[in-house]
Amino acid sequence: QDNGTYECLIEIRNIFPSNSVDVELLVLVRPSNPVCNIIGSPEYGQNINLTCNSVEGSPEPKYTWQSYDIQNKSRPLQGIAVGGMLMLKNVSINTTGYYICLSKNAVGENKCNIPVTIRPPSMNIALYAGIIGGILAAVIIISVLVYCCCCRKSKNKDYEATETENTFQLKHENVQIRGPSIEEIEDEDEDERRPHV
Repeated sequence: QDNGTYECLIEIRNIFPSNSVDVELLVLVRPSNPVCNIIGSPEYGQNINLTCNSVEGSPEPKYTWQSYDIQNKSRPLQGIAVGGMLMLKNVSINTTGYYICLSKNAVGENKCNIPVTIRPPSMNIALYAGIIGGILAAVIIISVLVYCCCCRKSKNKDYEATETENTFQLKHENVQIRGPSIEEIEDEDEDERRPHV
């Protein structure tokens, strides 16, 4: 906060003009321990930002990033570094590891370490998937039940129609239409020929 331009003014009595000189003051301060954070949800397929900021430091610190895998081996830096922010897009299991932010100026440096663990998608996605699956299962079950009921009704109608036809045929088979037999006709003729007393 003491950084700035200071003016030194020299005035000599009865001498004009007065003389002045400007002095630029730069107080050198080593960067304070940077505060590091993760912005966003470290889940598969999401975008997250790693932030790094030293509250103190003069001149203003420059930030650089380094990346290490879970075996603590150095690896190429993923994402885009803009000052004290590292942008990681479409994160996956390969994003898991340690990220070191180095805050440095002419006086010194400080760093912070951010462990990043990428998690599976949140339960919200699983919940929505479960709801959709349940609805589909219910639709399939209802469709099967309706189909079975319709088939059963049509089979019952066919059975009733067949049963009705059979009953009609049986009734007609029991009905016999017959006239007098030959013996009965001959007997009647003999009765007519006999003399009546």
